[in-house]
Amino acid sequence: MKVEVRTGEWGKVEKPAAKVRDAVFIAEQGISEALEHDGRDGEFLHVVLFADAVPVAAGRMSPEGKIGRVAVLSPYRRKGLGKKVMAVLERLAMERGLPEVLVHAQAAALPFYRALFYTVCGPPFCEAEIVHYRMRKSLFPP
Repeated sequence: MKVEVRTGEWGKVEKPAAKVRDAVFIAEQGISEALEHDGRDGEFLHVVLFADAVPVAAGRMSPEGKIGRVAVLSPYRRKGLGKKVMAVLERLAMERGLPEVLVHAQAAALPFYRALFYTVCGPPFCEAEIVHYRMRKSLFPP
C-alpha cells in the first residue's frame, strides 16, 4: 500500500479530511454533525493520509499543540496509519518549538496513545457523550 501524506490549512485538505472524519465520527460513532463540524478547522493545521490515492486517515493540531480529530477509516485500522498521523503532527509541533502536545483521548483509544508515550493528566470527562481522558506527551524529554 502506497501512502501519501498531505499537510496544510483547512482550505487545502478540507474535502478529503472531512470525508474521513465524517465516516468515523458521524457515521460510525454517532457524533452529531454540529459537534463534529465545530467551525474551528480554520484555526488548525491538518494532516490527511491517502492510501492508493484514497483519503483514509486524518488529524488536526491547534497552534498550542492540541491534537484532535484523529481518525482512520475502519478497513485501514491496525496498519500503522494512526501512528503515522500522530508522528506527522508531533513533528510539526516540534518544528514550531512546542514543548509538548495534548490530546483528549477517547477511553477506547487509551492503549493507542499510551503506546505512543502519552500519559493521562487528569480525571475522565465526557465529550460528545463519550468518556475521554486528557493526555500529554513531552516532545523534548529531559
